Amino acid sequence: MTVQTRDGVVRLAVEDWLRLIEEGDAALPAQLAQLPGVPEAVRAARRPLARVQLDVASPRVAVRHHAWAGDEAVAVLAHVRGAEHQLMPLPPPFLAGFLARLAGLRPHRVDGTREPRPVDEELLDDLFHPDDLRRSSAYAMLAARGAFALATAAPSGERRLAVVEDGRGLWAVEPEPGEEGWQLAPTTPTVLWRRMSAVGHDVRG
Repeated sequence: MTVQTRDGVVRLAVEDWLRLIEEGDAALPAQLAQLPGVPEAVRAARRPLARVQLDVASPRVAVRHHAWAGDEAVAVLAHVRGAEHQLMPLPPPFLAGFLARLAGLRPHRVDGTREPRPVDEELLDDLFHPDDLRRSSAYAMLAARGAFALATAAPSGERRLAVVEDGRGLWAVEPEPGEEGWQLAPTTPTVLWRRMSAVGHDVRG
């Protein structure tokens, strides 16, 4: 197990974090047990009220962040580079805002003339593909700049939100009415913030 700590910052691989969760309190290294918020984050990850996965991508890069939310604390593993992630202990009310920050959600110019348009499911998957050429080709075909996909699992159920950004604004991936396929539906940062805030409601039950 490789855990790096420096100036209160904890970095490790997802696999090492999962091992810490599984092995119990006795396995928590002393340098982690002494850091503010870390023991609480570990306990939250052992008995989470919600599990969160956030994929963020662009033509140049695709990364995945993770979070485990409890009633007293949240453990976020924010991707840094390669297999390296930074552990970010947070109070539960801060989770939605931190996810929005990781996703790059911000005020955005909106083209009010947009209409929903169908989109191929495989093309959507390729927006997050690890292969650079395949991913960049998908962005070129959609004339897109970035995308994120948020998935949460809690006792109240599962939630999914996928968003694509292009030069005209933000688009939410939605089921195509009356069809079995998918569409890109115009949306706004305000609407997306409300949907992302639902993660906080899952934690609070």
